[in-house]
Amino acid sequence: MASPGNQMQKYKCPCGKSYFTVNRYHDDKGPFDEHWEMNCNQCKQCYQLSSFLKETDREINEAYLWAPINIFSELAIVECQLHEAQNDALAMARELYLERWILHCCRGQTKRDIWKNLSDDGRREPGFALFDSLVNDLNMGHYLKDYFNYLNLDYILKKLRVRDLRLDGMRSRAADLQRRLEKAQGLMRMEGFASQSEYGR
Repeated sequence: MASPGNQMQKYKCPCGKSYFTVNRYHDDKGPFDEHWEMNCNQCKQCYQLSSFLKETDREINEAYLWAPINIFSELAIVECQLHEAQNDALAMARELYLERWILHCCRGQTKRDIWKNLSDDGRREPGFALFDSLVNDLNMGHYLKDYFNYLNLDYILKKLRVRDLRLDGMRSRAADLQRRLEKAQGLMRMEGFASQSEYGR
């Protein structure tokens, strides 16, 4: 086992004329955090530290890179627009269909029947054991309200057999923004700098 503490290492910056530092923190279970700092004045003007989730060895960990500022800025703008579009669509859907959704789920049905509705007969999360442990008669309404979120919106509208052209347009815009976001994320990973050649070697 590693001893608790931190380790600082210098690496060549994107322009190659200076360096950036990485402080890695660990406890007796291993590494748990990193802190990156750019020490090159030229690269500070051109790059912004960004993070993303990376899957390795069946685990999902946070990874870092220096993203070109123009790509980082575009990514931040699109991400903000996406969240706004999703929130607007969800707010409208909840205003029009939340009460109908709760009635649809609860009218004269057992707890297992409600779970089948939510899980599409077990094809979606949560499993019944988890649902049964989390939900009771007192908090069922609260659970169904929380379930009415953007990730579940498409499924909910299908279950309610709703076709709302205005809502469809809002969701279509959100889907377009999601594709733009994924494209910007891919470009950031391709154009970003994560090389860790040790400085001074």
